Amino acid sequence: AMSPDFVGIEFPDGSLDLVMNSLMMHHLTPKLREEALIEIYRVLKPGGRVLIVDFEPPKKGLMKAVLTLILGEMTSIDNTTIPPLLKAAGFSQVEIGATDTPIATYISGIKG
Repeated sequence: AMSPDFVGIEFPDGSLDLVMNSLMMHHLTPKLREEALIEIYRVLKPGGRVLIVDFEPPKKGLMKAVLTLILGEMTSIDNTTIPPLLKAAGFSQVEIGATDTPIATYISGIKG
């Protein structure tokens, strides 16, 4: 059963080539994150791609300390938890990597 807070994507099954998600995934609870990725998989066409870009906090050093004072719990975001969720939702060719900015990571996958 879906979480009571979950609202589906209002597109038919297999209707989109690309779903992009920018700086939002970290706001979802773990359960809602899992449900969102299942829903993204549903609305993509076979061969369609999901592209997620999210905040990547520094892991150590002065910048982490300063950002922790400003952002609090946001500095504990761990984007490495997303690829296993993509795979569990059915995505293949799952990738995670750096972007041109040191404070963002991309994660992508293809609908098998």
